[in-house]
Amino acid sequence: MNEELLSRVGAWLAVDPDEHDRATIEGLLGDLNDDEIHRRFDEPLTFGTAGLRGPEMAGPAGMNRCTVRRATQGVVAWLAEIGVDPSRGVVVGRDARHGSEVFNDEVVGILLGAGVRVYEMPRPLPTPLTAYTLQALGAAAAIMITASHNPPADNGYKLYGPDGSQINAPHDAMVERHANEAGVAPWADRRAPLHQMVNEGVLEGYREHMAGRFGVLTSALSIVYTPLHGVGGTTMTELFARSGFEHVALVDEQFQPNPDFPGLPFPNPEEAGVLDAGIARAHAVGANLLIANDPDADRLGAAVRTRDGSWRVLRGDEIGWLLGSVALAGAGDKDVVATTIVSSSMLEKMAARAGVAYVTTLTGFKWIAKVAPGKRLAFGYEEALGFAVDPCVADKDGVSAALALTRLAHDLSLHELTLLDRLDELEA
Repeated sequence: MNEELLSRVGAWLAVDPDEHDRATIEGLLGDLNDDEIHRRFDEPLTFGTAGLRGPEMAGPAGMNRCTVRRATQGVVAWLAEIGVDPSRGVVVGRDARHGSEVFNDEVVGILLGAGVRVYEMPRPLPTPLTAYTLQALGAAAAIMITASHNPPADNGYKLYGPDGSQINAPHDAMVERHANEAGVAPWADRRAPLHQMVNEGVLEGYREHMAGRFGVLTSALSIVYTPLHGVGGTTMTELFARSGFEHVALVDEQFQPNPDFPGLPFPNPEEAGVLDAGIARAHAVGANLLIANDPDADRLGAAVRTRDGSWRVLRGDEIGWLLGSVALAGAGDKDVVATTIVSSSMLEKMAARAGVAYVTTLTGFKWIAKVAPGKRLAFGYEEALGFAVDPCVADKDGVSAALALTRLAHDLSLHELTLLDRLDELEA
């Protein structure tokens, strides 16, 4: 093992706060396990499309307490560099994955130790609620501990900027530069005066807004819902009930958060077979629509019963066309709709027919959310099951998108039509 690598390992061990992780690295050194040391140190996690994301393990190539501490120090220094007042506060949220609570605690302690106000989400909640809270409170930034729909061994760190959306270039490189320069940081616990839990009234604002926009007085539509062992279950079922959708059956074995995602190695609604349990439940109860969220509920999957009784899983583009048709019907001169270069061109054609501005972006909601300063993003989507149906969340939101799609299915059912009938109309 060369001296340069040994120096990097030593520098990491000097600041790693986790005794178990330090022992793991020291054990690898003692065993002369060069290959494993190289694996953990040669390619550190970097800020990419969704911030940091990778396997939970010791060393800079993994998600661990030291990685999270350094990233959070990077965020504090980045806010100072771009001139954002930290007194506006940083919202901190988490999902229910392995390590999420511990990493959440690290973020809170480092921010408070740096004298930054912290608004901490009160429990594991969907990623879109963290993004919503950032805008609702006018905070400086938000950090969400989540790996979205990645395999069970992974975790991640998602960063939103002062505009409410995910950071992009050059801000990602700035955060990473500061994180790489981080050393031992001061720490403060939740007794610090700058700490407060996000008030339930803020979360109620989200629920009230979405139910008011997409709810009905009452609906006979029969629905099955699954959060795929993630954190969307309680939020989504409360919203269904409040919005007039009373006939909602659950995939009980997938309802409670479970970071092992039993039966779902890749808990992503896009993956073949992931919706099988939901479809079986829907078939058993005679439902017409299956709604699924990924584990942090920022994505939406759906399946529809056909007229012959079989089930059809909707592609991301198809859901995008359906939701886009609703958004375009109510859009005006100050609105814009957008999708990405890897998505279908159908939305562009639909927008042209409706006389509404349209933009094609690079892949990812960090671009979609910033598509047109001065205009309102009436709707944005990417084919990987990400949909933005309301500008109060400057990111994809599987919760509000689920409610919007259910409302469309209800409206069509009043005319004895289905989502598949609407797709036929759009494609005609």
